[in-house]
Amino acid sequence: MNLVMPIRRHAQREPDRIAISDGERHLTYAQLMQRIMRIAHALRKSCPEQAKIAIRSGNRIEFAEVFLGAIYAGYVPVLLDPKWNPSETNDVIEQSRPSLMFCERGFDETTAEEQSRIQRLTFSDERPGSYDRWLASYEPETTEAFSERTHATLFIGFTSGTTGIPKGYMRSHDSWLRSFEATSAAFHLEQMEHVLAPGPFVHSLSLFALMQSLYGGATFHILQAFLPSEVVELCAMKRNMTLFVVPTMIDSLLELSDPARASIHALISSGGTWSPSSKQRCRQAFAGAKLYEYYGSSEASYISYMDANP
Repeated sequence: MNLVMPIRRHAQREPDRIAISDGERHLTYAQLMQRIMRIAHALRKSCPEQAKIAIRSGNRIEFAEVFLGAIYAGYVPVLLDPKWNPSETNDVIEQSRPSLMFCERGFDETTAEEQSRIQRLTFSDERPGSYDRWLASYEPETTEAFSERTHATLFIGFTSGTTGIPKGYMRSHDSWLRSFEATSAAFHLEQMEHVLAPGPFVHSLSLFALMQSLYGGATFHILQAFLPSEVVELCAMKRNMTLFVVPTMIDSLLELSDPARASIHALISSGGTWSPSSKQRCRQAFAGAKLYEYYGSSEASYISYMDANP
């Protein structure tokens, strides 16, 4: 099954529910599905079948909709970390050979002459970028007229590896859908309303949390970077937040003068060892929050978990 199909069902059943928000702009499930279909249609008109589509961007709504539009149309997103140096970026582009690249303004420069053949579409905040103009040039297709195509590979991501050189990995639709089911059952996420994962989308943990949120029909809140005060403020505004973080982020939250302002339904930690003392401080600071710790990897996602509640 294509990963987008649960989102499509939410769009049909709860079209006006907010799917994703960055604080200034939001998309309902119906609007998100319309954008996904339009992007998928535009990609089919622009690229050969089953091509790779590179995304080099920070956290933003366009990242999510392009990622989903590509996989809905049967393409394979390749996630490029904006923090890579030009040599690392060039090596990955040369290996993956994408047909099209979506970039945030500032990351759209051509870093190697031989890669100038790759069309780049730019996300922009100040004025419409080439991405907006490209998408506007294609008419949206209706749900009835559009059929999804599912590539065996969901996406290609990269980890730094022990040498610091990006190491590629591939995930499948089925592996993530099964992981969503397991995580939902283990962490009791069936009734989640609001979700936040303030790490970069190019990293598996935050991208997985984003997709878990959309799979479950919740509202995902985007932060462009992890700032402890902004996380607490958002969790105070949106009650019963489900928070996906790494242990160092948790410790930064606990160092604030008023972390108890945050209304957290579940605090889910991964990406490192969560110390017993930090867990105890969380129980005191975030009274009533459910605490969970899980082990996984970019290559395998969810592997095992621990219920850290007393």
